[in-house]
Amino acid sequence: MELIYTPQQIAGYKGYYHSVRIGNWSEELELQESRLKDFLYRKEHGELALHKAERKLQQHLGPVELSKTEDGRVRFDSVALLFNHRTESVVATDLNDRTKAVEEAYSTTTSWYGEPCARNAVTIKKYDSSDDDLVLGIPESEKDVLHYGQKFHIVASSQLRPEADGDLFLRTQAATPLVSSKYSHFQEVSFVHIAHGSKPRWETVWEVVAADAEQRVEMEGMPVSVETPVLIKHCATGAYLSSDFIAYKNDFGTEYELSGMTNLDSKKASFGDRVNAAKNHNVFAFLYAADTESKEKES
Repeated sequence: MELIYTPQQIAGYKGYYHSVRIGNWSEELELQESRLKDFLYRKEHGELALHKAERKLQQHLGPVELSKTEDGRVRFDSVALLFNHRTESVVATDLNDRTKAVEEAYSTTTSWYGEPCARNAVTIKKYDSSDDDLVLGIPESEKDVLHYGQKFHIVASSQLRPEADGDLFLRTQAATPLVSSKYSHFQEVSFVHIAHGSKPRWETVWEVVAADAEQRVEMEGMPVSVETPVLIKHCATGAYLSSDFIAYKNDFGTEYELSGMTNLDSKKASFGDRVNAAKNHNVFAFLYAADTESKEKES
């Protein structure tokens, strides 16, 4: 029986086209036309990889307006950036990077891209099921202000998923052999979906702690200021939010891993005692929009 393929084609060589009439040229012609039709269809309906990448960038990098402050205090329901002093980057998420969790959850990083956008802007939400106002002695005039030791939520920008039936809450949980951060294997930090009307879980609750260990007791119950170095403590596990120069590659480039890990540096205090001071892996700051109008008035 005469072979209809050349030895080169049998070996996988695809250098021959239908125009040379070698091998099964008729099927090659049909296949080429079918590929062209499929390409034109996907191009017309915006299904090419280029179109998908463009839509993702528009969704994640859409500009967001940060909140302004007149008295320099962090307030509930305000929009801010969460800046890490170690990596000099801001907390961000990626909706195309799902975690291995059963529920809907997305990975987090600290990103070098510091322009306020949908993927890095967060909203500070008050934890409703708490008597912190009474315990900390917060006056009525400061009910909308975040205080040291007060419980709160960190919620991703609603602009990231405008048609979603819920919000994305920052959460972490104790590290296990099955659930941990991708590279360092510390506590995994992610944005988890909480449906509207559902009560946020305890694993989404955080509190602000003074960065200076010697001032933590006296700072308890005091208002948190914008751009002030602070620690963000997870109420359920006691771990602090942390970021280090651990490369995390995604569609936005090389960013840094965000995890739950307490990095302490022991140092001497008065009378020979030792206190544990947090390294800048754990040091964050809330960044608001620059109030140019107030600065002009001051000048």
